[in-house]
Amino acid sequence: MRFLFNSTGDYGHFHPLAFLANALVARGHEVRFGTEQRFADRVAAAGFEVVALPDRKPTIGSEEYLAWMEQLEGKDLITLAPAILGWFWQGAVCAQSALSTEVERWRPDVIVNEQTAWAGVLAARLAGLPYVTFHFRPAPPGILEALLGEQIATDLEAIGLEGDPSLVLSDPHLALLGAPDGWFTADEFGPTSRLIRPPLFDGGDVESPDWLDSLGVERPLVYVTMGTVFNSDTALFKTIIEALLDRDIDAVVTVGPKRPGSVAAEDLGELPGRIRIEEYLAQSLVLPRASAVVAHGGYGTLMGALEQGLPVACIPQAALDNQQNAQSLARLGAGVFVEEVSRAAIGAAITSVLDDPAIRSSARSAAESIARLPDADRAAQLIEEVAGR
Repeated sequence: MRFLFNSTGDYGHFHPLAFLANALVARGHEVRFGTEQRFADRVAAAGFEVVALPDRKPTIGSEEYLAWMEQLEGKDLITLAPAILGWFWQGAVCAQSALSTEVERWRPDVIVNEQTAWAGVLAARLAGLPYVTFHFRPAPPGILEALLGEQIATDLEAIGLEGDPSLVLSDPHLALLGAPDGWFTADEFGPTSRLIRPPLFDGGDVESPDWLDSLGVERPLVYVTMGTVFNSDTALFKTIIEALLDRDIDAVVTVGPKRPGSVAAEDLGELPGRIRIEEYLAQSLVLPRASAVVAHGGYGTLMGALEQGLPVACIPQAALDNQQNAQSLARLGAGVFVEEVSRAAIGAAITSVLDDPAIRSSARSAAESIARLPDADRAAQLIEEVAGR
């Protein structure tokens, strides 16, 4: 069978789908990805055939994007939610035509998308195909219409989809969620929801750098990341590093890919050898060596940490799911929700995740819960079953 995947051009959105795509390939199926033009080379480098789709506007890394981010800095969720969801929605509307052209040409059996890649849903609905959605954090029903108003109905009508927008954007076939028991609340599950092992992927086969062997040997190693999107706050990284320097620990701090306005290693000053600054390091290399994690609340980072039984000091950034993920982490007792960005608060959180036996035990329990969940092969079977409906 053929499965067409649709992801926005973000590592954290692509990686779970890559995991699922590889599971389907292992079962003998054909897969292909539709993703944004600026991200297409990265998807191809992971070994997939790619269909380039229009980039969202403003495009990540552009001057317009940086100016937009500055406007949103410090805004509350009431302001952030419609702005960010609207950005993803308009990107999906712009990408739909190109994706529908690929559907007509390649004739997939099922479309698989992540929850912000609505172009996949739109193309599936227009073609009468079943589709599967992977959710990082299921949104409340009707959230798009509530936040974006009549624009949703207007856009749907323009592309030939009429009717109740909440039905058009629902999950009638299969919704996949990946997290330990207790991470999601009961109202985040729908009638087609299935809980699976978190689909974790970090780019394929990668070699471990030699310098990593010297860290985490004589003292605990802490892995620090603010993800690959919200990586322009130099002051935040400096505050985290100050808190790390106050303690006898090693650290790997990843600042994300280079682009205009992003933090660079030279922005953080000279540091001792026990604090290593990198643009990116595959989680599969550093997490098995780490004792704890400091992160922004992104899905992939948190699930990667919990799969290894590592507690997390979580400092949520502007992504809409970061706050909810930090709350889930605290509810499980597997980490600390850092609500004040200060050297003292971050330092106290690092001490807690390294030394508090209750937090560390809860993180290990989360890992045990993840290990009991349906694996990649079972997730692929669930997607296959959608094709027969």
